[in-house]
Amino acid sequence: MRHPLPHPLRHPRHPLLAPLVLAPLVLAGGCLDSTGPGVFEEIPVEEVPFDPSLGINLEDFTPLETGIWIREDVEGAGDTVALGQQAAFHYAGWVYTGFLFDRAEEEDGPPPVILLGSIGPLGGLTQGVRGMRIGEVRTVLVPPQLGFGAVDFPGIPPNSWLVLRIRLVAIDGESEVPDAGGAE
Repeated sequence: MRHPLPHPLRHPRHPLLAPLVLAPLVLAGGCLDSTGPGVFEEIPVEEVPFDPSLGINLEDFTPLETGIWIREDVEGAGDTVALGQQAAFHYAGWVYTGFLFDRAEEEDGPPPVILLGSIGPLGGLTQGVRGMRIGEVRTVLVPPQLGFGAVDFPGIPPNSWLVLRIRLVAIDGESEVPDAGGAE
């Protein structure tokens, strides 16, 4: 008997990273993008009824060409993480409705690590991490085409905008920002 693929939201450690298991399907047939099952609708962020508990005020965000919107909540230090580097981070992810669909916080264990520029779990997550500094906390608004697309998951309606709160903890295994000198 064939066992079904694991549901990406039921991964035992880091559910948001579980779509990596589905990457061959994404590449072959478009499972977790706008070409997947269902009808894809592009919904402008200005029309998204974000739950008030998420604290989203679009005036506080900067839209990027990639389609994500970012807000720096806590400034980081040191160099920014770039393509080709490994980023270790803690995060929590909500659907615009306020439903918490995933998290990997300090109390959950070691942070997940992704290689920027490789196939990642969600396009919006990897794009949201890019350019962060160690210690930085960022809120990222992820459009459906960089999230779960038109796929209908439990608690995540098709074409949902996502809200990710990301805290970068290490770049290439280094979690401390080198001292620039001059401090005594």
